[in-house]
Amino acid sequence: MSVRARRSLIVLALAATVTVAALAVAWYVLGEERRLGRLLTGVLASRTGLPISVERAAMDGSRLRLRGVRLPATAGRPLDVRIGEVEVIGGVLPLLAPSGRRVSAVARATSVTVPESAGGPPDAAGLDALRARGRPPPLRAHR
Repeated sequence: MSVRARRSLIVLALAATVTVAALAVAWYVLGEERRLGRLLTGVLASRTGLPISVERAAMDGSRLRLRGVRLPATAGRPLDVRIGEVEVIGGVLPLLAPSGRRVSAVARATSVTVPESAGGPPDAAGLDALRARGRPPPLRAHR
């Protein structure tokens, strides 16, 4: 094998190794976001009593970013709420142990859908009733 062929083979092997390492890091990071999303789905659903689901979640210092948040329509609340991203300032601790802790959340890319089975969009009185019913209870600490 010539020196040129050997160098080409080494460069090719090095490029393949770097590519595999980059894919492994990406797989781990995306997997971690999904695992944290599943964990927060359970926490939020148990704290609020609502069927909230979170597709992915990531910590960025003291900020928690939730992506793919969904609150599906139920029998008592005919609205399907989807939020592209929620930024929670204060991290995950206010969600796990909320007593006395302030939390700030900003929702981005929100959509609310009224299913056809609900009879179309509600009137003003219906919206007021949905607001009163749809407001989640405050987070409470487990004892």
